Amino acid sequence: MNKIRKTPKKATIAITLILVSIFMLACTGENKTTISESTDNNESKTPDEQVWDMGLEIYEGLKNKDKEKIKSVFSENELMNHSRKIDRNIDEIYEFIDGEIVEYKEITGNCGGGERRYYEWIYRYFGGYIFGIKTDTGREYTISYGGCMIDKNDSDNIGVFYFKIWEKDSDGDESILVGTYN
Repeated sequence: MNKIRKTPKKATIAITLILVSIFMLACTGENKTTISESTDNNESKTPDEQVWDMGLEIYEGLKNKDKEKIKSVFSENELMNHSRKIDRNIDEIYEFIDGEIVEYKEITGNCGGGERRYYEWIYRYFGGYIFGIKTDTGREYTISYGGCMIDKNDSDNIGVFYFKIWEKDSDGDESILVGTYN
């Protein structure tokens, strides 16, 4: 008996390629687990530049008394678990600062420790400072802030956890904390 082997038709090959393509595209969906993946305009920024940008957002939010701008840098978990406290403490800062903010001297910050597995960051923390925040009354303040840059286990942890403001060269130890130390 003579067996004749047929070659697959072009339509069958085309359908198979389309199905394989759809399957491959469906497999590429991942959770965003870093700040640079969460924010479109940060694609070319280093982690340290992203930390500085968050400090600048905090500064501009305080200068313009824009609570939503300040809250935009906080992690989703911070906002979900401590929203009223964050709102209340931001209002306290507005009262704490004597005068209108006019300038700042320097924003610093970088990524620090965390956990790595097989040369990949599982989670990574950051910290920064805003030095020399001056008001029109001559007062000067400093802000420290910190949070999480990468969290492969819970992307809602990405963002600022806290910032703390105090008056430079003040006789008292008064400061205001917004958020929580994690």
